[in-house]
Formats: sequence, structure tokens, C-alpha cells
Amino acid sequence: MVSLHTSPLDQPGRGDAGGLNVYVRQLASALSRAGHHVEVFTRGEGSSDFLSPLIPVHYLPAGPPGPLVKEQLPQHLDEFGHALCKATTDQFDVIHTHYWMSAEAALSCRADFRIPIVHTMHTMGRVKLHEYPEARELAERVDAEDNIVGLAARLTANTPAERDELVRFYQAPLSKIDVIAPGVNLEIFHPDGNRATWPLPEVPGALKVLFAGRIQEFKGPQVLFNALRIARTEHPELPIQAVFIGDISGQDHLNLPHLVERYGMHDDVALLPAQPPERLADWFRAADVVAVPSFSESFGLVAMEAQACGTPVLAHASGGLAHTVLDAQTGALLQDLDPHRWAIKLVELARDGVPEAWSAQAAAHARDFSWERTATNAVASYRRAIQPTK
Repeated sequence: MVSLHTSPLDQPGRGDAGGLNVYVRQLASALSRAGHHVEVFTRGEGSSDFLSPLIPVHYLPAGPPGPLVKEQLPQHLDEFGHALCKATTDQFDVIHTHYWMSAEAALSCRADFRIPIVHTMHTMGRVKLHEYPEARELAERVDAEDNIVGLAARLTANTPAERDELVRFYQAPLSKIDVIAPGVNLEIFHPDGNRATWPLPEVPGALKVLFAGRIQEFKGPQVLFNALRIARTEHPELPIQAVFIGDISGQDHLNLPHLVERYGMHDDVALLPAQPPERLADWFRAADVVAVPSFSESFGLVAMEAQACGTPVLAHASGGLAHTVLDAQTGALLQDLDPHRWAIKLVELARDGVPEAWSAQAAAHARDFSWERTATNAVASYRRAIQPTK
């Protein structure tokens, strides 16, 4: 597995780490438990670390030592690809690349080995610009993704929506795409467990809302914040509180502390750093509802992990979220990111309560998603890449 710009050992919700890190870590572990030999390659210094006793994580050079944001990495892909070629031997049957830079680096030295490449986009440049035209995307990204679609042996999509986006935006052949849903670590994310202590003043009947993810505009925390502000202004009699979990990420530097200070919302909003999975599950269980106002998600791992804890989800009905959350069953899907519409939904839940059935249905829905099933489907994709149908 190749995850160039971020290591599976990194803390999700911090820097460039997020759902991709969880995906690589959990899929690699599930494959290893099933008896497959897995090694992970990422950018970094030193020789190797270990994801588990059987899964080494190898660090390969790409540019100067020390941290680099992902926007600085494309000029160093050839260096990483060269190191990857030297480190890759005949013991591997397949290379599974994650995010466009990993595949571009691997493809740069494809003449040196004939190991098929299976690629997972996780996010796509054209889709991101379609959903969020203000996004800062590197010009070379879309060209690279076109190249990857043409040269990878197989493409995996997290949902049917992502499969359709590959076809619509990149003209990927349907016959080349395998839909493989990510999973949930059900040993960590489940309804029966500790609940975090809510860090805001106790107000009887307050609706408790949680956001978990990188603090950047594309993830939409500003949508939730503005919805809270509108709800408080228009319905001060309905208390709504929100906890935002995550660290600042990306180049837009969304300043939530400034917004809290500006609008005097210290009793309504708490800001916490990224949390490890076991602690994040405690926070999910402490909330009445989890908000996922992303402009787009290929799947929405946070939404599924929250549901696994029995916590309903409010999500933007875009990309994979429209498949991850079952509208009016495990939460609610909102058709756009207008803060006024999100405020209306929050006010409705604060006034009427979160439907009791949503919690049980959310947990039941999430139980259908396991990393073991993801690994089984991934192996089937690998075998198709190794022995394509003639």
C-alpha cells in the first residue's frame, strides 16, 4: 500500500490526516488478519515503523526533510517513485495506491516493474471543484488523475456515487471500477460504552451537536457554526450546543476561535483538538446528533462511525454521504449547505427531539459495514488486477 502524503500512523483530524489514514490503517490490518502480507510505504525519514507486528510502514524520501503540506509535494513525486521502485520487489502481487500523488509516483517508475496498480482516489480534483469552486487545487492534479484512470489496472470506489463520478468526470470504464465500501471498527464504535463529559454549561433540554473532522472550509464547520448562530438569534428559547473536534488544516485557516469570540458564543460552542478513536467514540455517544456538513465526501467515515455508536447524523446529501446516511431513518440529509436550512433542522430537533428510532436504526445500519468485508472485496479487486479477464 502506498500513502505518500500522510502516514496511517498519523492522528486523523490533524494536518492532512483524515479518513484516508483510517482507511489505509484499517484495511491493511484486516488484510493482515486474513493472512495476506501487507507493507505500507509513505513519505518520511528513518527506515521503518510498524502498524502492527506484521505490518511494516516504510519511510521513503520526497523532498527536504521535515513536514511538508501536500501542496508542496508534487514536485518531489519522481524522487518518491524512484525510492519506491528500489524498495519494491517481486514478493508483491499488487500495489494499492491511495490519493492521486501516491499513484502518480508509482506510475512514474512503472517501466521498472510489472506489478499491477489498484487505485483508490478518496477525493477527486474535478469533483471537488464542481462542489466547491473556491477550492485551491493544483493544476497538475486533474491531469494526473486522468493519467491514473487510464493506466491503473483497477479503480476502487467507496460508493456507487463515487463510481458514477469516476465515469462522469473522468470517463473511467465501468468495467474497471470495483465498488468497495469502507468499514467501521465495531470493537471501538458501538452504542455501549463511555460517554464523554460535555464541556459546556449544563442546560436542561439542550440539543447536543458534535462536529469531528479537519477544521477547513471544505469540511463545512463554518456551515454548522453559522447555523447555530442563526438558530440562537431566531429561537433563543431553544438551547443548542455544539462541540467541534479537530485541528486547523489546509490553506484557508478557518478561525473558529475568532468566530466564537466575535459572536459571544462561549456558552454554546466548545473547540477541542483531534481525538484518538477510542476517545472519539466517547464523544459520539455523548452527542444527540453528529453534523457532517462537508461539501462532498467519497464515503463519510465520521458519519458511519457516529452511527455505529448509535448517534444519528445530519449530513449534506452529496457524494457518498447520500449512501452512508439513510434519510429519516438514521438521521437527516440536507440538500444544500445554506446555514439557514441547517438552522431550521437544528431548531426542529431542539424543539421536537431527535426521533428515538433513529439511534437504533443508525447502529443497525453501521453493523453491515465491517473492515473484514472491505478486505474480502479488496482482495477480489486485487485478483482482477493480477489476472484480468481476457
